[in-house]
Amino acid sequence: MPPPGSVLKGLKKIIPLVRPGIKVRIIEEKMIPGIDPPGINQGSIQGDVHSERGMIKAEYEKKGQTFEEEYYGQYLVNTVVSRGLYFQSVSVGI
Repeated sequence: MPPPGSVLKGLKKIIPLVRPGIKVRIIEEKMIPGIDPPGINQGSIQGDVHSERGMIKAEYEKKGQTFEEEYYGQYLVNTVVSRGLYFQSVSVGI
């Protein structure tokens, strides 16, 4: 599966896995400001780090009762170049 492209897109893909078979309605989504970790610059290895943080508030009904949940996540992209080698790592977590 290709990376989702943003923290909010990643969270939207993860929520159905957390609540399978339940119709979840997103009622709020927002980015959370933060500071990217420093990049890498060690001799012949150079790199960049990009991260995003976000929150999605969702609600669903189960047995006639309405539930509301907040999901927080971080999307992290590491890019490293070393002597002509290019590597990119992407992770999404909640």
